[in-house]
Amino acid sequence: MNSEVIRLLESTKTYTEQIEFWHWGELFTFSNLVDSARHYCLELILAGKGKLECHKQLQAKFNVNKRWANSIYIEVQGIVSNINENRANHIKVLEGQAKSIKADIKKRDQQIKDFAFQQNKQRKELSNKGFSAIKPRIKVACNLSAKQRQTTQLQDAKFGLHQKKRRLNLLENQLKHLKSAKPNYTLPSANSFMLVGSKDESSGNQSAQFDYVESSDNFVLSIRTPYALEARLGGQYIRIDGLNFKHGKHEIIEAISPRCYQVRTKDKTVKWEVGYSAVTLRFYWKDNCWYVAATTDVNLPEITSEYLSGYVGVDLNADSIGWAVCDAQGNLLEFGDYKIELHSKSSNQRSAILGDAAAFIALKAKQYNFPIASERLDFSQKIAQLREKGKKYARMLSSFAYSQWNDALDNACQKHGIYHKKVEPAYSSLVGLTKFMSLYGMNSSSSAAFVIARRGRRFSERLPHYHHLLPSESAYTKDTKVKHVWSHWSKFARSVKGTPRHQYFTARLNRTRKVTPFCQLTCSVSKLWQISNPIQLELFEVGVIPTGNGAVSVAASRSTKSSKRRISTFTQLCLDLN
Repeated sequence: MNSEVIRLLESTKTYTEQIEFWHWGELFTFSNLVDSARHYCLELILAGKGKLECHKQLQAKFNVNKRWANSIYIEVQGIVSNINENRANHIKVLEGQAKSIKADIKKRDQQIKDFAFQQNKQRKELSNKGFSAIKPRIKVACNLSAKQRQTTQLQDAKFGLHQKKRRLNLLENQLKHLKSAKPNYTLPSANSFMLVGSKDESSGNQSAQFDYVESSDNFVLSIRTPYALEARLGGQYIRIDGLNFKHGKHEIIEAISPRCYQVRTKDKTVKWEVGYSAVTLRFYWKDNCWYVAATTDVNLPEITSEYLSGYVGVDLNADSIGWAVCDAQGNLLEFGDYKIELHSKSSNQRSAILGDAAAFIALKAKQYNFPIASERLDFSQKIAQLREKGKKYARMLSSFAYSQWNDALDNACQKHGIYHKKVEPAYSSLVGLTKFMSLYGMNSSSSAAFVIARRGRRFSERLPHYHHLLPSESAYTKDTKVKHVWSHWSKFARSVKGTPRHQYFTARLNRTRKVTPFCQLTCSVSKLWQISNPIQLELFEVGVIPTGNGAVSVAASRSTKSSKRRISTFTQLCLDLN
């Protein structure tokens, strides 16, 4: 095509309706012909035949028109492509698992060798001193986790290494078989067929046409009969009436109605053309009944959220969803934590829980008229390492339904006209812990969501110059203008690795009070131990030249108990730093 269609945002929807029983015989006749043609088309595709060659041979062998042949070819080609893609993904996952097991085997083998080296070293030292190398009754265990049984930790380590090698051997054999064997292509059920939709055809389909009857408030579907079945079915078309489509009636009426599109031509000019929305029909036999599924594109609501305003950030965790709202200047407006429980839940239950959470976030964004920013995650490498990370980590990652949550959030944003933006989640949790958690009294999830919201607004998060967890040397290097800010966060992450979470709640700045030369350094204390002339102290931060007149009061106290010993006493000064 020499033109490009200019359209609004669209989403694909499928609506299903049951077919009356007096049309079942005609549909069985169609499905038998299509099933034979699908198997023949699969042989042609596997033999390397192109699209035009498949069309010619299907039309000649089964006496069908080009539109029926095109529907059969597109369905079979989609199945073949899908199976090949799934097979490639399966091989990639198995290769990742094998790579992870090899690294774990190398680590375990080195631990056992180090233990054996230390044992031999100790025996040589004892023999050099004249002690006989007596073999202990129970072997000394190495620093590896042991099971609750009558074996040593060294024996358990060797047994675990053996099991890992067995698992690696199985994976390598499985990979070898997958790469050498031919894929098994499974076609749909014999009692099913598909008619491909097209926006250039009337009513949006190549071989069928929808007609809406206002008097009966139903649809009438006319299907073009293949040449081979015209004499048997008695005509060029068969009519299926009584289709109601209770869910999606208005969408289908809009799809089969002609509409005007803006088209951008090859020379970049814009013109108007008349067309339809593509409606793909799939007929299938299920639960002793025939059904028809109509798939079409539905226009989404217009995005009403203001792009240059604030953002609502979302941070997904295994047991909660943190959210935070920032304004256009990056200041915090509101935050919270939405609790979820996905462990030991079915797929439908997880979808319902995540759907409610996504609706809550979308309504919160609609309240402020802000877009939503979420993190872009990829767990393909982590899932390949589940066996080596332990049961607790595997359970947590398996419950981390990121794909379901992403789909639920996309649907909720589309429903309410909210713009959804994906941002990189690098160091979002660390930035939230360091800069915002103690400042606003947030938890780790909502503070990370606030960082994601600011990142969606394109704010950069730089290291604080003074922080009680910063290393003695600043994380900033001399060439700060050259390096990205994430390189400094990477250095800081290595320095605080293993730091308990509660230590991030302490004061963010190392602050102190210093007496200036203009302050009175002496004060008189009365008999009631009260200060008669409070000392004036000036407030400033470490490394900053003191300026201003910010003053704090000082109170002195002393115990009223008499001291039997005559020793020099001191006055304790308590500073109120708030």
